[in-house]
Amino acid sequence: MNIFFTNLLAVFLLSLIELWLAIPMGFVLKMNPFLIAGIVILGSIWSVLLVVVIGDKAVSLLMKLRGEKIIKTSSRTYQFWTKYGIPGLGLISPLVLGAPLGTAIGVALGSDIGKLVCWMSIGIILWTIAITAALWLGVIGINTFL
Repeated sequence: MNIFFTNLLAVFLLSLIELWLAIPMGFVLKMNPFLIAGIVILGSIWSVLLVVVIGDKAVSLLMKLRGEKIIKTSSRTYQFWTKYGIPGLGLISPLVLGAPLGTAIGVALGSDIGKLVCWMSIGIILWTIAITAALWLGVIGINTFL
């Protein structure tokens, strides 16, 4: 396999887990920043879709087994949820929790799946662009300084 496609695959697979891992890896592999951002956005959104498909079934099974809510109403997660809802979760979780975990929390809280995927995608796109741009400018600055 060509090294270029191997690098693309590595960044894509890391973005399934966490964009904070994938973006720096793209720079370490000396990839184009625009390509890094595109691959990370695709991978992270794909992870959200995987969690929605798998998570919905898992939440249904857990609800049957436990017969109660999965996330307690006294938890910080639930308090954040009641204050900011799907938009807040979608915008902050790609940065703080990671897109897959944020999506799993949204599914467990009974979110509207369409809105959840939409807001998670918006959050992924915004944070990926911001982090990639910051790292790119940092690399340019370091190279200029040296």
